[in-house]
Amino acid sequence: MKWSALRLTVIVLFFSACEKSDVEKPQLFSKYKIVEVKSDIPIDLNFDGQANSDLTVEIEGWEKTALYFDKTNGYADIIWMEPQLNDGPLYEPLPIEYNGKDDIKYQPVKNLFIYEQQNNETISMSRTNVIATWHYTFSPPQRISIDQKTGNLYFEASQQFLTEKDGIVTVSIQAEYRPEKEYIPEY
Repeated sequence: MKWSALRLTVIVLFFSACEKSDVEKPQLFSKYKIVEVKSDIPIDLNFDGQANSDLTVEIEGWEKTALYFDKTNGYADIIWMEPQLNDGPLYEPLPIEYNGKDDIKYQPVKNLFIYEQQNNETISMSRTNVIATWHYTFSPPQRISIDQKTGNLYFEASQQFLTEKDGIVTVSIQAEYRPEKEYIPEY
């Protein structure tokens, strides 16, 4: 009887040890701030004659952007920069070409998603707030990657921009966010 109890204890300990993983699931924080936003090609969006791949140089206001997770309800909110032409309404289609007189400002805009953390490294996304009459220039990511060591988030997306030289162009974007560990959501 003692031998069976000892054998059973060893087996239980063995299987419970096998269930534990050396890699902990990274903590998903409520708020992330932008670290960098890069495009796959240099582009001149502020019409200063200098093309950059670093979109924080080309577009002012990235400090107003963030990525939020509402873990209770399963929503993510990416605050992203959308163009506003001549102080008009947001979500209007861009003109085919730049006429030299248009004033283009970029405004932080909410993009609401349902998210699901797939595994230790990936969050899948699906957009929820698409209104048929709104024209988004930002095509959001389908998934977000989590850096296991830093907790930073990474995604690839695309966006349409109006340029002086080429009119409307679509570029691939790589974004990185860092967690704000002290942030307490206001629900």
